Amino acid sequence: MFTLTNGNTIELADYQGIEFAVEPAKETSSKWNMDLTMKLGGAAYGVDSSLPYGQWTSPLYVTAFTTTEIICYDVQNKIERKYPIQFIPNFEARFTMYTHPVRGLLPVYDYAGFWGPNPYMYHVSIENGDEIGFAGSDLYKGNTSFIATTFYTIDNGNLKAVFDGGEYIFK
Repeated sequence: MFTLTNGNTIELADYQGIEFAVEPAKETSSKWNMDLTMKLGGAAYGVDSSLPYGQWTSPLYVTAFTTTEIICYDVQNKIERKYPIQFIPNFEARFTMYTHPVRGLLPVYDYAGFWGPNPYMYHVSIENGDEIGFAGSDLYKGNTSFIATTFYTIDNGNLKAVFDGGEYIFK
C-alpha cells in the first residue's frame, strides 16, 4: 500500500526487497485538442434536406479538433474539410454536415432534443449556434446521428479514429 504524505512523498510501509525509481513523464506537444475532440468530434451521420424526407440521412463524417481548427472527413466521398473553431456548444453535441436545400453543404453541430413528444436531431451553426434545421430521430440508426468512436494517438503524432463503418487517420 502506498501512503502519500505532505503532498509529494510516497511512503511504502513494511516493504522488503523492492526497489523502484520514478521519472517524470516526457513532455509532448500535440496539435490535437483532445478535450474538444472527445466532446464534439467523432463519427456522425450528416443530413441532406434537399432529398425527400425519408432519405435525408447522408454520408458518414468523422471529425477531430486541433488547437485552431475542426477537421471533418467525408467517409463516402473521401474529402477532408477544415473549418476554424468559433462557437463551442455547452451541451452534448457532435460535429457533422448538413446539406441545406438553398445554402448547400454547411458544417453544423447536432444535438438531440424534442419537438412536442417527438425526438429530433437539431443542427446548429458552428459559427454562432443559430439553429439551421432539424430532422426526426427516426431517420437515424439508433435514433441519433452520433456514432460511437474511439480515438488513438499513433506514430508521428497522428490521431486514429475507429468507428462503426471504418477508421480514419488524421495527420
